[in-house]
Amino acid sequence: MAASAKRILIVDDEREVAEALSEYLAVRGYAVETAADGPEALAAVRRARPDLVLLAKPFAYEQLGRVVRAAMSRPGGPPPS
Repeated sequence: MAASAKRILIVDDEREVAEALSEYLAVRGYAVETAADGPEALAAVRRARPDLVLLAKPFAYEQLGRVVRAAMSRPGGPPPS
């Protein structure tokens, strides 16, 4: 994988869906990581600093807010509103 590959985090509790999407994106040159729940997603955002986070719809709003705030507050990311 190229050092400049865009990083994508896929958050979905259906592992098969996340893995299929991960494989599809990886073949196209993206660095992809998956998480199955809010706590995993938060850890991945802090560790991997993704350029894009894809969240499955069923996540609770509280978990969603934490993941989005963590992603937005990273250095070089958009300022929190």
